Amino acid sequence: MAFNSIKDILDKIRSRNPALEKRLEEALAVDAWEKTVGSQIAKHARALKVEDGILWIEVDHSVWRTELHHRKRQILEKLNEAVFPKDAEARETAGKKAKKPRTDTIKDLFLIETKRSNFSGPGGGLNPIRDSKYLKKNKAD
Repeated sequence: MAFNSIKDILDKIRSRNPALEKRLEEALAVDAWEKTVGSQIAKHARALKVEDGILWIEVDHSVWRTELHHRKRQILEKLNEAVFPKDAEARETAGKKAKKPRTDTIKDLFLIETKRSNFSGPGGGLNPIRDSKYLKKNKAD
Protein backbone atom coordinates (compact mmCIF):
# COMPACT_ATOMS: atom_id res chain seq x y z
CA MET A 1 0.00 0.00 0.00
CA ALA A 2 1.47 3.32 -1.02
CA PHE A 3 0.85 6.56 0.82
CA ASN A 4 0.70 9.85 -1.06
CA SER A 5 1.33 12.13 1.89
CA ILE A 6 1.90 12.36 5.62
CA LYS A 7 -1.81 13.23 5.88
CA ASP A 8 -2.67 9.79 4.47
CA ILE A 9 -0.47 8.15 7.10
CA LEU A 10 -2.03 10.17 9.93
CA ASP A 11 -5.54 9.46 8.66
CA LYS A 12 -4.75 5.74 8.61
CA ILE A 13 -3.35 5.84 12.18
CA ARG A 14 -6.37 7.81 13.42
CA SER A 15 -8.84 5.40 11.81
CA ARG A 16 -7.16 2.45 13.51
CA ASN A 17 -6.83 4.12 16.90
CA PRO A 18 -10.03 5.90 18.05
CA ALA A 19 -8.50 6.76 21.44
CA LEU A 20 -5.75 8.73 19.72
CA GLU A 21 -8.33 10.53 17.60
CA LYS A 22 -10.29 11.49 20.71
CA ARG A 23 -7.17 12.82 22.49
CA LEU A 24 -6.22 14.86 19.41
CA GLU A 25 -9.70 16.38 19.31
CA GLU A 26 -9.46 17.22 23.03
CA ALA A 27 -6.08 18.86 22.49
CA LEU A 28 -7.53 20.92 19.63
CA ALA A 29 -10.36 22.07 21.89
CA VAL A 30 -7.95 23.19 24.64
CA ASP A 31 -5.81 24.91 22.03
CA ALA A 32 -8.84 26.69 20.55
CA TRP A 33 -9.95 28.15 23.91
CA GLU A 34 -8.43 31.63 23.54
CA LYS A 35 -9.53 32.06 19.94
CA THR A 36 -13.03 30.84 20.80
CA VAL A 37 -13.70 33.07 23.81
CA GLY A 38 -11.57 36.05 22.76
CA SER A 39 -8.62 37.73 24.42
CA GLN A 40 -10.65 39.62 27.05
CA ILE A 41 -12.12 36.45 28.56
CA ALA A 42 -8.88 34.53 28.04
CA LYS A 43 -7.11 37.03 30.32
CA HIS A 44 -9.33 35.81 33.15
CA ALA A 45 -10.05 32.19 32.24
CA ARG A 46 -7.82 29.49 30.85
CA ALA A 47 -8.40 25.96 29.63
CA LEU A 48 -6.51 23.38 31.65
CA LYS A 49 -7.43 19.94 30.36
CA VAL A 50 -10.22 17.72 29.10
CA GLU A 51 -11.33 14.81 31.25
CA ASP A 52 -14.23 12.56 30.22
CA GLY A 53 -15.48 15.16 27.73
CA ILE A 54 -15.41 17.96 30.31
CA LEU A 55 -13.16 20.95 29.70
CA TRP A 56 -11.65 22.25 32.93
CA ILE A 57 -11.51 26.04 33.01
CA GLU A 58 -9.70 28.03 35.68
CA VAL A 59 -11.08 31.52 36.30
CA ASP A 60 -9.52 34.24 38.42
CA HIS A 61 -12.74 35.65 39.89
CA SER A 62 -16.28 34.52 40.66
CA VAL A 63 -17.69 37.16 38.29
CA TRP A 64 -15.93 35.47 35.37
CA ARG A 65 -17.11 32.07 36.54
CA THR A 66 -20.69 33.33 36.51
CA GLU A 67 -20.25 34.97 33.10
CA LEU A 68 -18.86 31.78 31.58
CA HIS A 69 -21.61 29.73 33.18
CA HIS A 70 -24.21 31.90 31.44
CA ARG A 71 -22.36 31.61 28.12
CA LYS A 72 -21.68 27.89 28.46
CA ARG A 73 -23.93 26.69 25.62
CA GLN A 74 -22.50 29.27 23.20
CA ILE A 75 -18.90 28.45 24.19
CA LEU A 76 -19.45 24.69 23.85
CA GLU A 77 -20.94 25.13 20.41
CA LYS A 78 -18.04 27.30 19.23
CA LEU A 79 -15.40 24.98 20.70
CA ASN A 80 -16.89 21.92 19.08
CA GLU A 81 -17.18 23.75 15.76
CA ALA A 82 -13.49 24.65 16.07
CA VAL A 83 -12.70 20.95 16.41
CA PHE A 84 -15.16 19.85 13.69
CA PRO A 85 -15.19 22.68 11.11
CA LYS A 86 -16.55 20.39 8.39
CA ASP A 87 -19.69 19.72 10.46
CA ALA A 88 -20.24 23.47 10.87
CA GLU A 89 -19.77 24.10 7.13
CA ALA A 90 -22.16 21.30 6.24
CA ARG A 91 -24.85 22.80 8.49
CA GLU A 92 -24.35 26.26 6.97
CA THR A 93 -24.53 25.05 3.36
CA ALA A 94 -27.61 22.97 4.13
CA GLY A 95 -29.29 26.10 5.49
CA LYS A 96 -30.24 24.41 8.74
CA LYS A 97 -30.29 26.04 12.12
CA ALA A 98 -26.98 25.68 13.95
CA LYS A 99 -27.02 22.46 15.89
CA LYS A 100 -24.30 20.77 17.85
CA PRO A 101 -21.94 18.62 15.82
CA ARG A 102 -22.87 14.94 15.86
CA THR A 103 -19.80 14.01 17.82
CA ASP A 104 -19.16 16.62 20.49
CA THR A 105 -15.67 16.42 21.91
CA ILE A 106 -16.48 18.83 24.73
CA LYS A 107 -19.76 18.06 26.46
CA ASP A 108 -19.49 20.43 29.42
CA LEU A 109 -17.34 23.02 31.15
CA PHE A 110 -16.03 22.62 34.69
CA LEU A 111 -15.41 26.13 35.99
CA ILE A 112 -12.93 26.44 38.84
CA GLU A 113 -12.24 29.67 40.66
CA THR A 114 -8.65 29.88 41.76
CA LYS A 115 -8.15 30.80 45.40
CA ARG A 116 -4.58 31.92 44.89
CA SER A 117 -3.49 35.51 44.53
CA ASN A 118 -1.40 34.98 41.39
CA PHE A 119 -3.52 33.66 38.51
CA SER A 120 -0.84 32.63 36.06
CA GLY A 121 2.53 33.28 37.64
CA PRO A 122 4.95 30.81 39.22
CA GLY A 123 3.29 28.80 41.93
CA GLY A 124 -0.06 30.45 41.28
CA GLY A 125 -3.16 28.96 39.81
CA LEU A 126 -4.66 25.54 39.92
CA ASN A 127 -2.62 22.38 40.08
CA PRO A 128 -4.79 19.98 38.01
CA ILE A 129 -3.20 16.84 39.42
CA ARG A 130 -3.37 17.83 43.08
CA ASP A 131 -6.72 19.60 42.86
CA SER A 132 -8.45 16.94 40.74
CA LYS A 133 -7.75 14.42 43.51
CA TYR A 134 -9.22 16.86 46.01
CA LEU A 135 -12.27 17.48 43.85
CA LYS A 136 -12.95 13.77 43.37
CA LYS A 137 -12.57 13.17 47.10
CA ASN A 138 -14.99 15.99 47.97
CA LYS A 139 -17.39 15.53 45.03
CA ALA A 140 -20.26 14.53 47.31
CA ASP A 141 -20.17 17.92 49.09
